[in-house]
Amino acid sequence: MKKTLLALLMALMLLTPALAETAVDPFLPFVLTAPADVVIEENEASRTYVRTGTRVVAMVIPRIPDEDPAASLPMLMAQFEAAAVPGEALVLTEGFHGLQAVTPDRLGVGVDQLTVMVLFEGDLLILAGYDLGGDEEKVQLLLDELLALATVNGVSILPHE
Repeated sequence: MKKTLLALLMALMLLTPALAETAVDPFLPFVLTAPADVVIEENEASRTYVRTGTRVVAMVIPRIPDEDPAASLPMLMAQFEAAAVPGEALVLTEGFHGLQAVTPDRLGVGVDQLTVMVLFEGDLLILAGYDLGGDEEKVQLLLDELLALATVNGVSILPHE
């Protein structure tokens, strides 16, 4: 019995690195890098970026590419958050399409949620953020920093001068 248990443990130890190497990052093709002062909380299908009372939840949804990605973003935003009020389209690197929206009083305590959606060849990146103190400027700053550091295949989502 001890030999069987030992053999199973050894097999598990050998398989664990192989399983880790084949695990797929749920955020691909997007590569999200956090600013140095941000704590990352990993979840199964999302990641939360935390800077004191400011939180941005990120997720990627693989989709079939849209014929007109820019036109589909308002519909996707409404599906994600029915009360969202879309703003202007984001200025992104060629091949990326983005939209930002605000959901007033999303948490029912006077705290607005800012949501950014970025489409790239069908893959949808969603960044939804809020500040516990209701400071939208802090949320916008963290969203801007995350977008500035985000890449796909080594290409920055935001155009750089």
